[in-house]
Amino acid sequence: MVLDDGPTENGFNVLKLSGPVRRIRESRRRLFRAIYGIFVDRFGCKREGGPRDRLGGDLYFIIDKLSYIKSMGFDAIYLTPVFRAMSYHRYDVIDYLNVDDDLGGNKAFKELLRSS
Repeated sequence: MVLDDGPTENGFNVLKLSGPVRRIRESRRRLFRAIYGIFVDRFGCKREGGPRDRLGGDLYFIIDKLSYIKSMGFDAIYLTPVFRAMSYHRYDVIDYLNVDDDLGGNKAFKELLRSS
């Protein structure tokens, strides 16, 4: 599902971070990317709770931290599922067309894509 006119791969929006990437070994062909994985609900969470509670991390906090993530040498981020779901981890998606409102909704996702 393409949410805006930003960069896409295989019909999906992608977030590409620009900037230098530190390489462990130089080669003529780049075989890997420096990808930063984020469990959105737990990244910058706003409240305390148990291991199965929603803790309030959202896409706006990720937007605020993009420059920090880039400064560590990462050129891409990987997000755990962000679509509407019944559980905190969102692997049981119930709506593949909308980003969960607890994470900032479609508006926050579009802003994240524009912020890269």
